[in-house]
Amino acid sequence: MFKVIGFYKKEEGIEEFIEYLKNVLIPRVLQVPGVIKVEYTDLVVSNSSPTPVTKDNDFAFMCEIYFASPEALQIALDSEHGKIITEVWVKHATNYMVAYVGKEEVYNANLFTNLRY
Repeated sequence: MFKVIGFYKKEEGIEEFIEYLKNVLIPRVLQVPGVIKVEYTDLVVSNSSPTPVTKDNDFAFMCEIYFASPEALQIALDSEHGKIITEVWVKHATNYMVAYVGKEEVYNANLFTNLRY
């Protein structure tokens, strides 16, 4: 599976953007042909983080948009609806977002194995 991942920095005004994202942008993204799902995750720095938090790496949340393949991602981005959503999203997130495209690999624990440490 392929996805677009956006990390959003803690900046002034981020709360208003989060409301807009959840109430307007995500419902519109889910209507783009080829989009499988959208996941939103609030982020909190772990106590065991080896890197100190700075203004450059202090993220409020991340948002992931999933596609079945790189071709599905490209078709979505090239669609009229996809172009409009991308333009609106970037316009509203310019001060907050760092975006990546990724190929997801999933590793699951075997729930039927009795693990001992």
